Amino acid sequence: MKCGATKIDMQKKFTRITVDRDLEGNIVYPINVSPTLQILNLGIVDYERACYHSEKNLFPLGWKSVRKSTSMFSLGKQDSYICEILDGGQKPLFKVTAGEDPSNPIMQSSSSGVWIQICSRVNEL
Repeated sequence: MKCGATKIDMQKKFTRITVDRDLEGNIVYPINVSPTLQILNLGIVDYERACYHSEKNLFPLGWKSVRKSTSMFSLGKQDSYICEILDGGQKPLFKVTAGEDPSNPIMQSSSSGVWIQICSRVNEL
């Protein structure tokens, strides 16, 4: 199994986000990244398993966010998707649960795999 190593583009600009903390220094959730993205839990980086991190990406166990995007069920509407990173053994497991269908989450071994499936369903509408 190969996990990709990527090069960091130091010329790329990044958005800085202020993270609120309580009096003990703990992060206060949710972290509002944009109008369409909230982080509910930053998770824990597993530095011992190579496929849970690379030079460019971190896949922290316990990561949880909510992203608003095009609905897979209602043409022209938005839905909230809960995105999670779970322990999948050697590789992380990516789980996305649509607000309109919470009992049928989509799970894949790659984050792009989950979103390709969602986009396919949106395109079928």
